[in-house]
Amino acid sequence: MDKVSWDVVVECSDTLSLYCYSWYLDAVSDNWGALVMGDFDFIMPIPYTVKKNQSVLYQPFFNQQLNVLGKNLPSVEVINQFISSIPPKFKLVQFNFPNYPIQNALGFEIEEVICQYLDLNQSHEALSAEYSTNAKRQIKKAIKNELKVTEMKDLEVFMSLFKESVGVKLGFLKDNYSRLYKLMNVGLHLNKAKLLAVKKGDEVFAMGYFFIQNNRITYLKGASTLKGRETGAMYFLMDYLINESSSTNRVLDFGGSKVSSVAEFYKRLGGVDKTYLSFSKNDLPYLIKKAKGLRDKFR
Repeated sequence: MDKVSWDVVVECSDTLSLYCYSWYLDAVSDNWGALVMGDFDFIMPIPYTVKKNQSVLYQPFFNQQLNVLGKNLPSVEVINQFISSIPPKFKLVQFNFPNYPIQNALGFEIEEVICQYLDLNQSHEALSAEYSTNAKRQIKKAIKNELKVTEMKDLEVFMSLFKESVGVKLGFLKDNYSRLYKLMNVGLHLNKAKLLAVKKGDEVFAMGYFFIQNNRITYLKGASTLKGRETGAMYFLMDYLINESSSTNRVLDFGGSKVSSVAEFYKRLGGVDKTYLSFSKNDLPYLIKKAKGLRDKFR
């Protein structure tokens, strides 16, 4: 794989592409290959793993969507051609894609998933006017408590806070933490991300990690202490970022969440629902499929 040529296509693509950089895929995937049309005219990553001698195409943790990227905007026909060209050796398949018009579902079960975005092309005054009453109240509380936002590089501080306040609740495993750290570290190293902290003096109240890529800002993960939650630190952090990036052609991708309270947090800051597609197919042999079904049922 010529990763230099690959990343040139990703960098120049007009479509959502952060999750398709080689360095991003290296950080979050067990393995990944690719479908390539022509001389890197169009590309599509294929993250995969092998379990019980079965090849599995999967959507890696911390990677929201795959995509077909190209030197030009791919047509619907090209996108459908790529999806239908997924090698048949992958008997178990699950991946996410932007909400393209897909022809005849191509043999996949397709489900719409909701995420939240905020267009930053207005002034901060106009954007903050759309905040909920609660969000405005939380931001005022943070200002009253003299909280300040600063940029940091120390991932160890973030990981410690994230484990204590978020990771334990989500049941993160050791592998999840190591992949998250690797991803965040490479993002900072390549100067494609920033780590923001809300502090009072030297005490950290909340932190958030954001990828900055072309015209898109993508929120990866954040965490808050008890004091941070009591003083509106995460609202204050998000408002700082929105203010910093207002009146630009950028979009803030909140990432979305299946947890209703998290999705509501984004909406209180003006986030608007959008959808992407989740594709799945299970062509495993009958006995393996049945055993998997039993495991899923009793998990």
